[in-house]
Amino acid sequence: MIKAKILRTIFLHLVEDGLLGDEVLEEFSDEFESTARLRRQELELQLKQVEFERFKCIEETKQKEEETKQREEETKQREEETKQREAVLETVRIKQQMAEAQIRLKEKKLEAAATVSSKALNEVLV
Repeated sequence: MIKAKILRTIFLHLVEDGLLGDEVLEEFSDEFESTARLRRQELELQLKQVEFERFKCIEETKQKEEETKQREEETKQREEETKQREAVLETVRIKQQMAEAQIRLKEKKLEAAATVSSKALNEVLV
């Protein structure tokens, strides 16, 4: 009886380690056989759970990478829009400076014309 239990235990461990197939335990159709099969099923279930968790992690990583890529593209687009606005503002500033310079030039011309006119008037009057 003890010898049979020892053999079953050895076979059980060999089956659990995958070194022997379940068919070896068919000779020992008692609790050890069902225990070995149950243990193997538990291990397979754990493996499937680990694989599922791995798959979930991969999918979450892909989703986060996609979200990050989308945020980067949005940021790049906002930066481009900001550069375009700054270029428009710079163009407006330059146009404003040119307009102010033209006004000053016209004022100087008017002052010069007024000076020339007043000198001409003074010469005519004198």
